[in-house]
Amino acid sequence: MDSEGYMYVHPHYGNYPKYLVDVKCKVIFLEGGLRNKRTKSGINYLNEVAEVEAPVNERFLANGDAFYIRCFSNGTKIYEQAYPGIRDLDKQPNQVLIDLMSFDDFGIRRYAEPKKKSDLRYSIDILCLESTSRTMFMRHLPRTMETMNKLGYELFYGYNKVRGHVDDLESLRANKLC
Repeated sequence: MDSEGYMYVHPHYGNYPKYLVDVKCKVIFLEGGLRNKRTKSGINYLNEVAEVEAPVNERFLANGDAFYIRCFSNGTKIYEQAYPGIRDLDKQPNQVLIDLMSFDDFGIRRYAEPKKKSDLRYSIDILCLESTSRTMFMRHLPRTMETMNKLGYELFYGYNKVRGHVDDLESLRANKLC
């Protein structure tokens, strides 16, 4: 689970090849568990209210207050872990919501949507990142990358800096690249 509450289930479960055959994971949503202050009852009662198939290799949000991720291989439970969540009241409860579209290794959409015609005016924002920072930016800010792609940002690769960061940007901004 990441810092925004999104999950990612992938089929790489470790060094146990005999357990990796026909693995299916499910999201089981839970309710209950709060105790009554007067009677002290209810603390040990958790109700499984919904069971949804977990998508494989896709970032998703389990829209519930608490849930299990359970994985089975040939009918045998091989993984179970409870997770807390924060239910988004604007969306349907106890459902799995897919978050982002598929991106390639460079953060670009795998399939392109038709672009709208834009004004004749240009808006130029330049964000220069070195290769390590670019990788971390794309890995840790996927929603920002999605927004940049929706707004039609162009990404350029292969710009090499020779010396300091700021001095090299002057030639880029002045359109005087050698």
